[in-house]
Amino acid sequence: MNPLAQAIQNAITDALQDHPILVWYDDGGTLADVVRQAVPDGVGLVPFEESYLAVRARIERQDPAFQRRWLIYVPEQAPEPSWLHDYELFGCRVDLTLERLLVERLKLRSNAEMRKLLAGPRGRALAANWDTAMAGLQPPIRQEQVIEGLLAVAFGLGPGFSLGRAVLEYATDPDLYGRQLARMGLEQTFAQDTRPGRTAGRGRAFLRTGSALWGARSPRVRRAPT
Repeated sequence: MNPLAQAIQNAITDALQDHPILVWYDDGGTLADVVRQAVPDGVGLVPFEESYLAVRARIERQDPAFQRRWLIYVPEQAPEPSWLHDYELFGCRVDLTLERLLVERLKLRSNAEMRKLLAGPRGRALAANWDTAMAGLQPPIRQEQVIEGLLAVAFGLGPGFSLGRAVLEYATDPDLYGRQLARMGLEQTFAQDTRPGRTAGRGRAFLRTGSALWGARSPRVRRAPT
C-alpha cells in the first residue's frame, strides 16, 4: 500500500475508533479513485452517487442497529444543510481533499498555489497515478515533488520523470504535450518551472536544453482574455 492509500486508511481507522459512521466529504472528488482500495477490513463503504436518500436506505436496510462500521464517501462539497446531519452527529464527519490529507497526514507545507494545483481533476489525476507519479516518496512530501508528480502525469512519464526529460519530450512534440498540459491546466506551471532562471542546480544539459526550448519554442501559455 502506497503512502497515500495508507494515509486514507489511517484517517478512516482513527475516525471510526469510537464511532459507527464516518461521513467523508471530498470537494472535487480528488480521492474518488483511491478510497476503495484503502478501506480497512470490516468497514462498509457507501459511496454517494447522486442520492443521499439511497445512502441512508442502504445503511439502514443492511444494519438498522448500526452495529457495523461504515464509511460514507461523498466526492463533493458538503451541502448546507446536510442531508446526513444526524449521521454526522452520532458518527463523525471529515472534510478532506487530497491537499488537506497531504497536509495533515503526509506533512506537506501547503499554500494557495498548492491548494489550486491539487483541486478537482488535477488532484484526482495525481491521486489515481500516485504509484507511478510519486513512486517511492515518503513524508514529508515537498511542494516541488507535488509539481513534478503532476507534470509526470501530464507527460505520461513514470518513476523516471525529471524536468530535464520533460523538457526533451516537449521539444520533440510541442503540440502534443502542449495539449496535454492544457488539458490538465499545467501550462503556466510547466512554463514557470522550466524558465532558465529557475533551473539552477539541474545540470548543464538541462540548462542548454531549457534555454534552447525557451529561445525557440517556449511552452504556450494562454493569456487571460481582456
